Amino acid sequence: MKLVKDPFGNEIFIQQTILDFNKHIIQSEEILDDISKVIEKPIMLFRMTEGNINLYYLRAIGWNKTMLLGVQKNNTHFEVVDYEIDPDIERINELHVKGQRLL
Repeated sequence: MKLVKDPFGNEIFIQQTILDFNKHIIQSEEILDDISKVIEKPIMLFRMTEGNINLYYLRAIGWNKTMLLGVQKNNTHFEVVDYEIDPDIERINELHVKGQRLL
């Protein structure tokens, strides 16, 4: 497990395994650095008021990959619970419509 902070000072834990949006298990060790970058310096950050996921972080990784992370509050800390590479524009638009953009 790794702990990183987002631009607002929220502490976010990255577990050893994460479910992607299709409910497949991803070993976070393989992409730990990318996940950390997305949380620490997102290009967009959304707060959701509906559903289980509280925050979504979006960032380009390299020249040809975009990563979207869903983070959920568990008691005193946040935890990465969803992961998606190259989300559809419709998915990002849905975050704009249903959520509050913080960054």
